[in-house]
Amino acid sequence: MVKVIIPPEREPVEVDELRQWMQCAPITPEQEPLATAMLKAGREEAEAHQNAAYCEQTLQIAPDNLSGAIVLPRPPFRKLVSVICYSQDGGQTDITDLVSVDDVAFPAELHLKEGVAIPYPLRKENPVLITYSAGYDEVPERVRHAILIYATWAWLHRSGDEPLPIAFYNLLRKRRVVPV
Repeated sequence: MVKVIIPPEREPVEVDELRQWMQCAPITPEQEPLATAMLKAGREEAEAHQNAAYCEQTLQIAPDNLSGAIVLPRPPFRKLVSVICYSQDGGQTDITDLVSVDDVAFPAELHLKEGVAIPYPLRKENPVLITYSAGYDEVPERVRHAILIYATWAWLHRSGDEPLPIAFYNLLRKRRVVPV
């Protein structure tokens, strides 16, 4: 499971863009918080569908161990923040300098450097916490378009009486990361 430690500072689509998109349904200043929430929900739904991070955010995963390659979910990878191991006696060791990231792989993978061993024995639950940042420098236009479709749908169907338009999923089909 991926945990968001620091969420995006801003959304990839602003209320003014939604206002232009939905010419037939004007958004008043009083409605802007609702429109902002719908844009955020659209980003979150799109990220969940693509298993990606659109705007820079700090994520954390807790793999069971460090044997073999560890996939860093929700690409694109930006920067490794830390890799912390927790021992059975309650101690913790920062092993960030003992790992390398293959960011050519998509999604990126974390590997122990050659000849390195991790401290043992590790605790059973969440023995390793990997913290990293992910997100695009510039969100792809097809993703922004999908978020606008979601927000418009949410605006017009607040009761959820209609299914989300298939165009939303069609726009997100490319570059979708399917977990194995």
